[in-house]
Amino acid sequence: MRGQILFASIVLFLASCQSNTEIPEDVLPEETMKTILVEVNLVEGALKANFILADSAKMVAPTLYEEIYKRHNTNAASFQKSMIWYFEHPEILEEIQKEVTAELLLKQR
Repeated sequence: MRGQILFASIVLFLASCQSNTEIPEDVLPEETMKTILVEVNLVEGALKANFILADSAKMVAPTLYEEIYKRHNTNAASFQKSMIWYFEHPEILEEIQKEVTAELLLKQR
């Protein structure tokens, strides 16, 4: 998952802006994506903060991600499809990432 977030950041800075920004029905809404990304970041932070070994984290993380998806009435496939769409629309993804960062900073306090 961390690789996907890094990839999103790279794509964000390298991709050109697209003119069609209407979000398709089968793509998760911006607010849902933001909330899921915040929760995923918190899970990853918790795994690292608790010094869970990489092999153990790889076994635990998917279960935790599935719990996040269930809370938001989605699944991994839908989330991945949505991430691809947002990667293709960096202007929207940039705004989501700003909001995710701001929310994580607030939670850090």
